Amino acid sequence: MKQVLWIIMVCFTFITVQAEGNPVLNNEGKTFTLDFSDWKSPEIYVDIINNDGDIVYNEELNSKVNTYRKYDFSKIPTGEYRIVLRDELKKVVYNFEVNRNEVSISEPIIRYSPVVTVEDKHIDLNMLALGEDVKVTITDNNGETLYEKTEQNVLSLNKRFNLDKLESGNYRIIISSDNEWFSHEVKI
Repeated sequence: MKQVLWIIMVCFTFITVQAEGNPVLNNEGKTFTLDFSDWKSPEIYVDIINNDGDIVYNEELNSKVNTYRKYDFSKIPTGEYRIVLRDELKKVVYNFEVNRNEVSISEPIIRYSPVVTVEDKHIDLNMLALGEDVKVTITDNNGETLYEKTEQNVLSLNKRFNLDKLESGNYRIIISSDNEWFSHEVKI
């Protein structure tokens, strides 16, 4: 397994591209370039995942230093992959296929992460859901469900939960939509 990972690491040639203009995605042959200049967070996590769901490469980039990143797939096996770019506010997924002569890339799938804030014994939840069904669950430290509700066809979810009647302690808020879920531990 270490040898396979080493081979994959050698196959990825990373070049920081200092380019003028603002191309969102540049796809040439078996390479493509991603633009990170529009990301607000300085830390961006990049995962490249094969068709079996294995992470074959991951890295943390600083979007202020690495504005553009060129990925070279000329030496990796043909097949289907996806590249996942994420920060604390969003996740962007590109599905792509490496063929003999080129890399074909899908349109990006963008998911926004929920924002959870805690003040005193109140939890505020804000999430851009873009028409998805969203399920919110709050559990106690023992995993007992205290609250559970599914909102259907939600564009934006903005909720405040009053936990005044609960004892101080650790709680978990779980937000799920389609095939994604987010979990936040909160202490009140």
